[in-house]
Formats: sequence, C-alpha cells, structure tokens
Amino acid sequence: MSEIVVTGRDGGKTFEVMPNDVIVFRLKENLTTGYGWEVEAVKGSGIDLMESNYIEAAGMAVGRGGTRIMRFLARSLGDQEIRLKYQFEYGCHLSRPQQAAGCCV
Repeated sequence: MSEIVVTGRDGGKTFEVMPNDVIVFRLKENLTTGYGWEVEAVKGSGIDLMESNYIEAAGMAVGRGGTRIMRFLARSLGDQEIRLKYQFEYGCHLSRPQQAAGCCV
C-alpha cells in the first residue's frame, strides 16, 4: 500500500495507482471566505472517499487559511478520475474564478 500525495500544482496529472493505494489531496483552503473544496465527480467505481478534514494554519491571525486533506482509497484497477472543485459553500453563485483539482488513476 502506497500513499500518493496530490497538491494544487498537480491538477490534471495522471498517476499510476495500485489497488489499496491511498490518494491524498492536500489543497489550500480558507473557510473564512465561505469557499471550500468539494468532490465534484469520481468516475469509475474503484475509488472511495475515506475522509475529508480541514486543518487550520498555525497562528491567531484573523482570516487565516488552512489545508483541506481528502483521502481516497483505490480499490481496483482501471481508468478512474477524481475531480474536486473550490466553490462557495452556501450555494450562491458569486463571481470568482473557478478553481479545480483532480487526477486520473
């Protein structure tokens, strides 16, 4: 079992993943803005979301951001795709550039 770490710089890349490997997304996030990372799509039936956690940055600064960590388990071989999106959590459509992250395994 291996752990493959994907960051915001890895968007669109393809990774070779074996069954029982864990894919970890580590993405910058700032919940004080109302925006957060969410799973947009998982194509293929061989990948499961194990957990999603937010870790605040150190310090006491108002408005400090943090990191969203999402862990996915690869259960089987085949073409799979994980797509995440950074969107306003309250369902409003505000004018802000859309950010995305994802990988193909």
